[in-house]
Amino acid sequence: MKHTIRRDTPLLEAFSGGDAHARSVVDDDGKVAGIVLIRDVIALAAEGEDLGKKTAADVMHTDFVSISDTNNKLAMARKFVEHRIKSLIVCDREGRYAGELDPPQAVAALPSGLMGFFLPAERFMVKNPYDIATDTHMEQALEYMAQCNVSCLLAHEFAGEVSGMLSESDVFRWLLAGRTDQRVTDYMSSPVASMSDQSNLMQVWAQMNAMKVMKMVMTGFDQSVTGLVTATDVLCALSQSMLETFDRYQCPQDADMLMEWHRGGMIMAVSDVVLQQLGCAREDLVGLSWAEGLDDMTHSGLLGLSGQSEARISWRYPTGDGHKELMFWARRDTEQPMMWWSLA
Repeated sequence: MKHTIRRDTPLLEAFSGGDAHARSVVDDDGKVAGIVLIRDVIALAAEGEDLGKKTAADVMHTDFVSISDTNNKLAMARKFVEHRIKSLIVCDREGRYAGELDPPQAVAALPSGLMGFFLPAERFMVKNPYDIATDTHMEQALEYMAQCNVSCLLAHEFAGEVSGMLSESDVFRWLLAGRTDQRVTDYMSSPVASMSDQSNLMQVWAQMNAMKVMKMVMTGFDQSVTGLVTATDVLCALSQSMLETFDRYQCPQDADMLMEWHRGGMIMAVSDVVLQQLGCAREDLVGLSWAEGLDDMTHSGLLGLSGQSEARISWRYPTGDGHKELMFWARRDTEQPMMWWSLA
């Protein structure tokens, strides 16, 4: 569990094993007691505190955001939208640490057909991101980052020309090195990933994954910097799109699947419970079919469902050695071509 620490873990050790922005604090019984943010560590250092004398207990937050490992992805989406967090702690029913969901994992869990993927990145990017000169002393960069309360600073040599990016992790590496008399250019990442601000979220996310980065600099027609899109921005935009889809069709919070009701069907959202029971990947669900065939009588019966009635339906999924079947209760919005399904 590389993202977990103890209350007595020295702060200088807390983030030395990776570039994550947060660490979960767990007790001896495995239960999550709090969370430590790298941003708070940087703020403490900017105030002149000796990090060598501080432990996780000195800065941890006990009012952290978490989700149960039994919740579906609708609940996950609501957490990310409501709190705009970079990662989400996952706990079991007893409150023990079960993992974390970072943006790549969370986006992968969302339906691939969300309309949010086609929204312009320009709508969600941070405009006029904070920047700093590459020859700035790291001590000044530390103070400026804490003052701006941001996760990164764009580094430039000449006006309008970005040559690197200084992240919280870069600053922490400098702190571990003993706050040496060095400059931004010695610790920044270079070159920076960039693309046109006319791109949509799907294009931005695909490029982030290809380059294995969590931040993308957006540029205008003249190649000047117009904004910054982070993985958290993409995740929150897509989560909001999913919530709007469910809310538009007044889908129950405990639904396991949301689909079009017509014969072909298109899966808009599906819970992990369904995937586990079917033993398939999310993208494979396009092969889902009616176990008994969608005959005219069944089809008419589904179309006749009202907001207060249900139909018990069996679905079949092809596997390597045959088929698996699951029973669902089907309900539909009589004014929209959508249905939602709960496991029977």
